[in-house]
Amino acid sequence: MDTPYPLLTEREAAAQQYLNATLQMNEWNLAGTVEQQLREHHAPQYTYTLNQWHYDRMLSPQIGITLGKKVMTWGVGFAFKPLDLIQQEDLRDVNPLPAEGVYVAALDHYSDTTALSLIGSLFAEPPLNSQHREPSLTLRWYQLRDDDDLYAIARYSSPRTLEFGAGFTHVIDDSWSVYGAALYQHHQQRLINQLTSSDTLFATDDPMQASKLGAGEKLLSGVQWSDGVGLTLVAEAWWNSEAYRKADWQRLTDLTQRQRALGGTVPAQLINGNTAWSSQAFLAENLLQQNLFLHLGYDDQHRLTPYAELQISPQDRSGLATAAITWQNDAHRLTLGARHVVGPTQAIYRQMPIKQLVWAQWCWSIL
Repeated sequence: MDTPYPLLTEREAAAQQYLNATLQMNEWNLAGTVEQQLREHHAPQYTYTLNQWHYDRMLSPQIGITLGKKVMTWGVGFAFKPLDLIQQEDLRDVNPLPAEGVYVAALDHYSDTTALSLIGSLFAEPPLNSQHREPSLTLRWYQLRDDDDLYAIARYSSPRTLEFGAGFTHVIDDSWSVYGAALYQHHQQRLINQLTSSDTLFATDDPMQASKLGAGEKLLSGVQWSDGVGLTLVAEAWWNSEAYRKADWQRLTDLTQRQRALGGTVPAQLINGNTAWSSQAFLAENLLQQNLFLHLGYDDQHRLTPYAELQISPQDRSGLATAAITWQNDAHRLTLGARHVVGPTQAIYRQMPIKQLVWAQWCWSIL
């Protein structure tokens, strides 16, 4: 069965170049990116981004402040981080640009083993799975205790109101470690096409709107093994009640199929525009609520780091298979990789507009 979200009707080659520059002057930190995108049959596109600009200062040996735009990734997890409430990093991207920070004002207290932070934040741009900037106030706590890393977080924002969670990493021995995290959200959100509950088939404005849900949770458990000479295995399982259920996908797929069935009687631009809006559902943090993940990597401690990953949803046995290899020296880093959707023909991941992806990345460090 063909995908009802045909954004790409044929294979398309694309190239992406970017120049990333960083500058540190005393307490000031700056990072910016100039990006060029080249696509077949399209004019070149240029994007200029000030990824980070922030002022960090220690007022005393225990007290520090941060003001400005800063990357704030936090919490435990490899393919999913339930406690990453401020940055909300996109962990599905295989070839990401340098991360863009969020606007923050933070007060930090440090001791030998503990860090406590009070953070007011505002997204520079709404994250992919939300249409809101979500200004928020967050309290974060971290402690190193013997063989354990402990995490706790509480956040207030609108419209999610209260979120709180905790996580840990426990080192068992030189080879094994386990970790986990749990997050409670008083109000979750889901990006829903409003036409799925309407008698109207087409919209002239984006019908994908963030709909408030009730309380929900995000749960993660993981284990990591290393042989001590470069081989690493990571296995994770997680639950995300904010993600689509199979019934949500079925309603959206039924809608897009009814829209496409009117081809020839309805302007193609209207059909294509509506299916493009619906395809925003594939930008969500997770496509389904239940997820399993496996990562196998090797680092020869010299130049080569190959890895293979498989992410599967048990709900319909579909997911993503990824493999890549990186070669690196002091000045250059070259990565070659491929990603392919897997699963039954009518499964959710098999409906993605982009089913196959091959990429090459070369990074050159001037300094």
